[in-house]
Amino acid sequence: MPAVIAIDQGTTGSKAYRLETDGAFQSLGGFEHRQIYPQPGWVEHDARELLDHLRRLIERAGDAVALGIDNQGETVVAWDGDSGEPLGNAIVWQDARSLPLTERLKAEGAEVREDVEAIAELDRGRSVPAQQVLADVDDIIGRRRSPRARKR
Repeated sequence: MPAVIAIDQGTTGSKAYRLETDGAFQSLGGFEHRQIYPQPGWVEHDARELLDHLRRLIERAGDAVALGIDNQGETVVAWDGDSGEPLGNAIVWQDARSLPLTERLKAEGAEVREDVEAIAELDRGRSVPAQQVLADVDDIIGRRRSPRARKR
């Protein structure tokens, strides 16, 4: 029987649900994500683990006419366009590594329009994906240059 599948991939785990055309609602289960704290104020998830959770939940779902995924919103992962592999862990929306960059930009005169910030529900200084990526670029480049990273 065709169904609609909903996947909620939140900060602590991924869950899936199936809604049948007759109104029957079923939980398909879920998986918890490992929380990674490489240093104070940093919060990461293993991007491969997140993807594996999604794949496993979709397999459980069976036939469907639609699939909706709700995710963590501002969590960000950089992927290698050639290999399809993540360049590092996902930087979780709670991560504070971009705070120094935010403070520097403010000191240089950058402003955030408060109406845009309110509509987007942004936490000033955190969870701005572009800032998170910029704050992590040196780490990504450093890992690509290191002998350990090349052996992966």
